[in-house]
Amino acid sequence: MIKIEKAKLEKNHKILIPDRVLQLKIKWGEDQSLNLVNIYAPNDTKEKEAFYKKLMEELKKEPQESLCIMGDTNCILDNIDRSLAHTDDKKVTDQLRKVISKYKLPDGWRIQNPDKREFTFDQRVSGATARIDRMYLSRELHEVAYETTIESNFELSDHSLIMTKIIENNLPYCGEGMWKLRESTIAMGDFQKETGKIVKEFKKWANEYEHFEELFDKETEKVKEKCKKGNDPQTKWREVKGKIKKIAIEEERREKKKKELREKIKKGHEELNKENRTDKEKVKEDLKRHKSELNKIEKERVENARKSAEARYLNKGETNSKYWFALNKDKKPTNVIYALQNKEGKITKSTRDMNKIASEYHKNLQRNQKWMKKGKKK
Repeated sequence: MIKIEKAKLEKNHKILIPDRVLQLKIKWGEDQSLNLVNIYAPNDTKEKEAFYKKLMEELKKEPQESLCIMGDTNCILDNIDRSLAHTDDKKVTDQLRKVISKYKLPDGWRIQNPDKREFTFDQRVSGATARIDRMYLSRELHEVAYETTIESNFELSDHSLIMTKIIENNLPYCGEGMWKLRESTIAMGDFQKETGKIVKEFKKWANEYEHFEELFDKETEKVKEKCKKGNDPQTKWREVKGKIKKIAIEEERREKKKKELREKIKKGHEELNKENRTDKEKVKEDLKRHKSELNKIEKERVENARKSAEARYLNKGETNSKYWFALNKDKKPTNVIYALQNKEGKITKSTRDMNKIASEYHKNLQRNQKWMKKGKKK
């Protein structure tokens, strides 16, 4: 399914292969066109091979501009698009690849989701799932297509829908938009740690630069030469912001991925508990894969922290530094106060009330010191 933004349509269609291929040509906007070829490939291997040969013959009969081949291909070109290991007949896949190669048709969904596994068809008997429904867009269409997704079939079919949006050519350039650092990202410990190092390095450089500025009148050429190499404050600060942005984006992606995996794991456990579920082995396989991916992300984070700690120890661990004293200091458990008693003897757990009691206590403690009374002059 294709959604066309701001379109005034002129269309005509014809059948290329009866019951198998329908072509719909659309003109819209000032100079844009769409050449949609909807296919339904047979299940039988020999028929499938003959089908793709016939499709190539039909497409060669006239120029095919702005081509989009979409529909049920009934075969898989890459193992990532199938839940259970199985290889399609090479003669069939070769014929399909010839069509794709001839008209330079990339798989839009796969380009936007290079590592994602999502399927469009669920074979209930065997429990196998695959992404046999695909959309191949020509390069000129691919440049104006966005948000290619796999959506619910709305009970129209037993296959999921492939959807994309195509915008009008020659729209004004709007840029990438404004990037904003999220408060939730700032609160992340790893983010604070990494960006803290970057800011600390910049402050150190800024102090050195101020020293150079003081020498400007005396050693003008030396200062100018240093600034020529990108060592001016504007360039350095831009680099700092770029590094912080990169770290923030990586952290946000990692957290988003972890959240998605946790949701999938939770959903998988719920599906396993359903008595009428017939493909429990597949659900177990997916659960195992999602848990493995989540463990890998956490393992990478822990490994990076370990390497950082090891490097810091090798650098400062044996010197009389603040780090050495902190490393060898006795670690005492934190005493947590869960409740306080007020003047009336009532126990309260309210944070606001506890703050008030503690504040009053310390005021009275200072006010009633005996040494203060003894030190007063009469």
